[in-house]
Amino acid sequence: MIRYRASLTNTPVLLIAFNRPDTTRQVLGRTIDANVRELFIAADGPRVDKPDDVQRCEQTRRLFEHLPSTIRVHKLFHERNLGCRVGVSTAISWFFSHVERGIILEDDCLPDPSFFGFCEAGLRKYESEERIKIISGQNPLGDFKANTDVLLSKFAFIWGWASWRRVWAQYDLEIVDWPSPKMSADITQWLSSKHAVQYWFHYFDAIKRGLDTWDVQLNFLMYKSRGLAAISRGNLVRNIGFLCDATHTSDPDDVRQFQPVLTASSEPVFPARMVCNEAFDRALVKEHYFNKDLTLLGKIKSRLRPIRRFLVGPRG
Repeated sequence: MIRYRASLTNTPVLLIAFNRPDTTRQVLGRTIDANVRELFIAADGPRVDKPDDVQRCEQTRRLFEHLPSTIRVHKLFHERNLGCRVGVSTAISWFFSHVERGIILEDDCLPDPSFFGFCEAGLRKYESEERIKIISGQNPLGDFKANTDVLLSKFAFIWGWASWRRVWAQYDLEIVDWPSPKMSADITQWLSSKHAVQYWFHYFDAIKRGLDTWDVQLNFLMYKSRGLAAISRGNLVRNIGFLCDATHTSDPDDVRQFQPVLTASSEPVFPARMVCNEAFDRALVKEHYFNKDLTLLGKIKSRLRPIRRFLVGPRG
């Protein structure tokens, strides 16, 4: 994980921005330092019920006015606010309408300089491998001990990732295939974890109710197609957006913001076989999807709660 050397980033990069000039400035600076040759910038418009958005969106967009002449720049600036669900998915669709493969960063995802080379290596390695859906620089476990620099997983993480047009063509914002008995059964069999199944089925249902997000749909794409993500063994991206005005990362005490950021090898070692790392996936389930109510002890406690309430009586 430490054999890194800087080089040009030949792969196009998409930077998705909105109204946070401070975090955007840092991510943009790291992107420029990576010697990116082609940069796509998508910025959502101000919200009508947030007067401060007008100035903050303008401040953010001014960051893109004087970029190095060595970078070929493309811009997609929206006058009105599309929101997380439509805004981000529209930006990625725009990006892949111009490029076959690319790296994607949101305005709060600050990558280690080695992140760009890691993504390029993964995109080259798995260019023709249909089962690989994304390359992820985010490792939510921080640093997972393994004999390869890349871990194949059933689960996808999008705080700094890369993919191909061929994958995004399968993306469905409305997940029209959900719900159906067959789809539920297929995904349950694939995930093979009652904890992960409960977690993701909850979010699939929430999308149907109008949840304003785009990444749940990417996970749905992964699971329905039995795809795999190629994830860095060591975490390469720090989320710097845990602020009170963030859309989904508003808790300033969220432990995910304190994960260490490591440096990837310039020549990462890939797995020899196209199978998920079961140990890594089990650790992910335990860390992120584990629900005590689904364990035997949890079920017993759940059954005993009504009895306990009856014996104890009403409080107050």
